[in-house]
Amino acid sequence: AAEEEGHEGFLINSATAYTVSGFSDDAALRHEIYEATTNIASVGDYDNTPLMTEMLQLRREFAELTGFKDYADFMTRDRMAKTGENAQNFIEDILARTAPTRKKEAAEFADFHEATTGSRTVDDADAGYYARLFDETKTGFNPEKVRPYFEMDRVVDTAFDLIHQLFGARIE
Repeated sequence: AAEEEGHEGFLINSATAYTVSGFSDDAALRHEIYEATTNIASVGDYDNTPLMTEMLQLRREFAELTGFKDYADFMTRDRMAKTGENAQNFIEDILARTAPTRKKEAAEFADFHEATTGSRTVDDADAGYYARLFDETKTGFNPEKVRPYFEMDRVVDTAFDLIHQLFGARIE
């Protein structure tokens, strides 16, 4: 697609960024993709920080004008949480309950990274790559080995069949 627009390489989107960050053995490429994706809307001509600031201000004003404490309360009014505070409490509860497991897994990952690279510190750009290697080492599962069993046309057909069975809708 990039070549069609007169560029060399490929367009960066979440799918390509995920694939490169998790599967590329080239650390320099992982870093380049990481920098490109993390700065995509916050530097140079494409910096939309002022737009985001204005959007947040307008959301706050909208919530106040419609009788809500804040925009989170507006967004959660018809959902199970009902309020932004309840949603925040739910997140904090999950974090507290999972903290011991997350801490244990983080230590295991740091041990693995140290054994692999000599450092316990994982660079953000390399986190996906080493997380995949860690998972493969820990579980023996390699997602690339199952790829042949999920041929695109078959996956799409199966998804359409499932939609038809569940909702009676036909996609052609």
